[in-house]
Amino acid sequence: MLTFPSLQQGLHWLPKQKVFDPNRRIIHSQLTGEERLIYVRKAVNFFFLAGIGFSINLWISDRSFPLLPVLPFLPASAHSINYALLLLLVILLISSLFFSKKTIDILIILLALILLLQDQNRWQPWVYIYFLFLLPFGLWWKGRGTGPPMISYFQIILIGIYAWSGVHKLNPNFINTTFHEIITQFFWFKDVHWISTLNLFGYAIPGIEIGIAMTLFLPTSFRNLAVYVAILTHIFILFFLSPLGIDSNSVVYPWNLAMITLVFLLFHNVSGPIALWGGGPFPILHAAGILLTWILPVLNFWGYWDNYLSFNLYSGKPHAFYIAVADNELSKIDRRLSESFLTIKGMRGGKIIDVNKWAMNELNVPFYPETRTLKKIAAPFCKLGIAEGQLYFLEFELPFRKGKFLRFSCQDI
Repeated sequence: MLTFPSLQQGLHWLPKQKVFDPNRRIIHSQLTGEERLIYVRKAVNFFFLAGIGFSINLWISDRSFPLLPVLPFLPASAHSINYALLLLLVILLISSLFFSKKTIDILIILLALILLLQDQNRWQPWVYIYFLFLLPFGLWWKGRGTGPPMISYFQIILIGIYAWSGVHKLNPNFINTTFHEIITQFFWFKDVHWISTLNLFGYAIPGIEIGIAMTLFLPTSFRNLAVYVAILTHIFILFFLSPLGIDSNSVVYPWNLAMITLVFLLFHNVSGPIALWGGGPFPILHAAGILLTWILPVLNFWGYWDNYLSFNLYSGKPHAFYIAVADNELSKIDRRLSESFLTIKGMRGGKIIDVNKWAMNELNVPFYPETRTLKKIAAPFCKLGIAEGQLYFLEFELPFRKGKFLRFSCQDI
């Protein structure tokens, strides 16, 4: 005979319900806010470690590409000290994957800050984002009870990234550079008529990014759709930059995997509005997130906030930078720079160093595209004893047009 246990005894037979807790702001998921933060912390540290591995020369001082100190009075440290700082950072990042200690988080922040202040070129967009994510773990995270406010802070950052990345691509340069590469080198379109026709679809890409940002503000079902679209977008970027595509900028492979992980952890099945203000110390945290990722990037349109800190990426808007050296002075230039010479048909009388190509060849990251960083690069060249009028530093506004450039000599630096 079939018998039934008492209701109390049989409760364990029933599937666990996924309940909405307004304090945790999590629905349809067995992950609590605190558990999500644990995974976010591990993901950021892991992908930061991977990014360092892909750009190891960026993090050492023994190289031909000069260090560009963020603060002019900051002295350059000895190579041995730089190696020690980097090694300690790597050890701490590895340790953070196994141990959840506030001391480890604080030391990671301090070491990363020291290394970042030594070289402006280390302020790559992915490094900047990881640093913003690491800060609250070292300064505010206390485990239980801090989940919802910190999740909101991270959500603010990610939405800002998608929004500004899309906004900056709403310009013809994006169509003529990045999108042109997509249709000609990734999809192999060669016919000029087809390329011209397909260019009209180029603005769909910034539209998708802006759409992702806006939809992440909406209720859960729409928010989940935005998560899936964001994940597909990053998968496409990975294929585009991989050897299957244009085989370029491999340092952002870990960054795109990190974005996939973070957007899923912070938005998928997470309900409730994006809190722009929290309790306790979190108003300061949220204000910082809004300031750095929503407000200050506006100043980039007038040149008062850096491109990389404004998520102005692959837009075709940042300027191009070059160093022109006369033929009779080339013997004073490091021979390794010959791999970074720009090939221009019919050019005579000297060579032009493509600064971005130089950075990619040696550091495996793009050059930090600002006028002041070009001037900092100029300083070592101006100490080589090159005659006046035989060395110039060039900054071109894209697309290349007559008169749309700045030229500096050593007297201007």
